[in-house]
Amino acid sequence: SEPDSSSTVSSDPIEISETTVIRAMVVGSHSSRVVTHTYFVGTDHELPVISMAADPDHFDFAEGYLYGFGDHMFTAGGNIIGNFPYSASNAWKRNREVEASFEVYEPGDGEKLRINVGLKIFGGWGSRGYAQKSMALFARSEYGYGKIRHPFFPNKAVDSFESIVLRNSGNDNQSTWLTYPRPPIREFGTPVSHGSYFVNGNFTMFRDAMMQSLVEETGLDTQGYRPAVLYLNGDYWGIYNIREKFSEHYVESTHDVPADDIDLIEGYGSANSGSSSAYNLMRNFIQSRPMNNSVYYQTVQDFYLDIDNFIDYHLAVIYGQNFDIGNIKCWRQRSGVDRQFHWMLYDQDYSFNLWKPDVYIPAMRRDYSDYENMFAFYTNPVGSGTGWPNSGGRTLLLREMLESDEFENSFVQRCADLLNTLFESERVLARIDTMAGVIRPEMGRHLSRWSWEGIQSRGFGIPHKEEDEPLTVAHWESNVESMREFARARPDKLRQDLIDHFNLSKGLAAVTVASSDPSKGTVHINTIDLEASPWTGQYFRDFPPTLTAKPKEGASFVRWSGDSTSSSPTIELPLNGASVSVIAIFE
Repeated sequence: SEPDSSSTVSSDPIEISETTVIRAMVVGSHSSRVVTHTYFVGTDHELPVISMAADPDHFDFAEGYLYGFGDHMFTAGGNIIGNFPYSASNAWKRNREVEASFEVYEPGDGEKLRINVGLKIFGGWGSRGYAQKSMALFARSEYGYGKIRHPFFPNKAVDSFESIVLRNSGNDNQSTWLTYPRPPIREFGTPVSHGSYFVNGNFTMFRDAMMQSLVEETGLDTQGYRPAVLYLNGDYWGIYNIREKFSEHYVESTHDVPADDIDLIEGYGSANSGSSSAYNLMRNFIQSRPMNNSVYYQTVQDFYLDIDNFIDYHLAVIYGQNFDIGNIKCWRQRSGVDRQFHWMLYDQDYSFNLWKPDVYIPAMRRDYSDYENMFAFYTNPVGSGTGWPNSGGRTLLLREMLESDEFENSFVQRCADLLNTLFESERVLARIDTMAGVIRPEMGRHLSRWSWEGIQSRGFGIPHKEEDEPLTVAHWESNVESMREFARARPDKLRQDLIDHFNLSKGLAAVTVASSDPSKGTVHINTIDLEASPWTGQYFRDFPPTLTAKPKEGASFVRWSGDSTSSSPTIELPLNGASVSVIAIFE
C-alpha cells in the first residue's frame, strides 16, 4: 500500500548476499500478521528451501513463547529445576500455536508455495529438550487455507496435507552432543543432576527416514521424507526433515478411508482419533486366550490383526535394534470388511547404533534391560505395565502371538526372507550412501549453525553445554560409517540371535533356487518372488521354506530337480545339509 507518515522508504540499493529476507508486520488492534518474501540470488542450495516468518519473540531461546526455556525453570539460586528434557519449559506447552508465513522454494524452480499456517513445537524428548527443535505446521481456514498443497514427496502420490512436520531428526541430532550426561553415565564427562541418560549419539540426521525407506515395499505405513533447508525470520536454521504427520488425515489421504471412520491408536490404548474400544478388546482377547488354539488364532487374524503387517512391523524394529519400542501407532477402519489393525512405522531414531553400543548395551543391561538380542528384549514377560523400556505390557502382543506355532513359523520365515532381500547388506549400504549424499553438501554449514558457538551467539547457553568433540563434517562422516558397519554386520548377528532365542539346534542352510528356463517359469520362496535365476539365500534348517513353481502362460511345470524331485508345484524344501539346491523344471 502507499506509505503513510510512519513509513520509511529507501531508494538506496540493497546489497544482496546469499539470502535476503524482506519482512513486514501489519499490526491491527487484535492481531498481528507476518508477511514475507524471500529473494535467492546465486544460491547453490541443492535442497528445497523453506522460509518462515513469525514474531521473533516466539523463538527467543530464553523466554520465547514457543521455543523458550523460561525463567521459571531456575531457582532463586540459579539452579535448574527438573532434568532433561525439561518438561516444564515453554517448549513443552503443547497447546501453544502461532501464525507464521510459510514459503517453499524448489531447487532451480524458485517459489512454489506461499501460505500462512499454524506453527507448534512438535515431538517428545528428541525435540523439545534440544537446542534445535522440531515444528509442526497446520493448514487452518482461519489462516486462509485449509490444505497445504505441494508435492513435498516426489515418490508419493499425495500432494495435499492437513499438516506436515519439520523434524530435527529426533534423537538422531547433533544436540545430543550439547546435552550434559546424568548419573550413572560417566563416559562423556562429569554428570549433572539435570542431564540425560542418553548423550553423544552417532547423529546422521537421516536414520529414521532411512529405516522407514527400507520397508516401504512391505505395505507398512511409512512417512514421506525430504530434507530441506530452513530460514526462520531470515536466519539460517539448517537442515530439517519434511515429514508426513501420522494422523487420521494421513490415513484418509493414503488409504482412501474417511477420517471419521478411523480408530487411530497411539501407545497402548490412547485413541488419537475414533475409539480405543476395539484395540482394548484385541489386547484383552490375545492376553486371556491361548494363541496356540487354532480357533482363537483365526479369530485374531479375522477380526483384530493384519498378521503379515504386524510381523513386518516388529521385524523392522528388531532389525534396526531400536530398543525404544513404545513409539507405536496403529489404525483400523471401523466399518467395512477389513477391520484389522495396521501398524505404522515411525520414530526409529534409536536404530543402527545411534547410541554407542560399547557404552549403552552394558549401561542398559545394568540399569534397565539387555537389548543386545532384540528377540529376547522384545519378549520380556516381566511386569504387567507398559513402563520403559520393555515392561511386560509393552511386549504383550508379540509375546502372546509367538505362543502360536503358526505365527512363530510365519515370523521366523519372514525374518529369513527380509534378511535375504530388503535387509540384505548391499541394499542397505546403497540406501545409506544415497541418503547421506543428498545432505552432505549442507552438513558443514548446518553443524556450524547448531554448534555451541552457533547457539551461544544467539543467546542460548544453559542448560546446554559445549560439545565434547567438534561438530564437523568429519565427525558426521564417522557417524555415517557407524551406520554402514551396522548394516554389514546385522544380518549375520540377527540370524544368530534368532537361533539363540528360539533354540534352533540345526543352524542355517544356504538355499539355491533356479528355473530351468526363466522365460517359461519362475519360483516363489515363502514371501519372495525370485527374479534372479539362480538365486541364493540363507534359511533356518528348523523351519524349512516353502517353494512354489509358477509357470508362465503357455508353459507348464514338470518337476523339481536336485535336492527335491517332487512333481508338486508347491513343496516344503527339506534342509538336510548346510547347502541345498533345487531347480524348477518347466516346459
